[in-house]
Amino acid sequence: MQGGGLAVAGLVMGYLAVAMSMVIMMLSIIAIPNFMKARQAAMKNACINNLRQIDAAKEQWALENSKKAGETPTQHDLQGYLSHNRAWPVCPEGGTYEIQAVGEEPACSVPEHKLPH
Repeated sequence: MQGGGLAVAGLVMGYLAVAMSMVIMMLSIIAIPNFMKARQAAMKNACINNLRQIDAAKEQWALENSKKAGETPTQHDLQGYLSHNRAWPVCPEGGTYEIQAVGEEPACSVPEHKLPH
């Protein structure tokens, strides 16, 4: 019993482990930035959806209360017009929402979060 086969098996397994760790490292270098971009895009889309809901609530409030362009509702005024009377929407990136006057689009303090025209 000299153990030559066991030594060769140990070397092969060691080299395979090094090769696999390099493959995993390369995949993570590629995947992590793409994951971050996808996460940021999802948060932006969630914010835009919140802005759409605020805008729809504002338009419905104006219609039901005979408000004209230029009049600004409060958050309390719009609360009942949000879907299922849910809590006031929050920007996923920590921005704050400005309701704006009737006829103007609501805005988020995060510059990239805007309603598409």
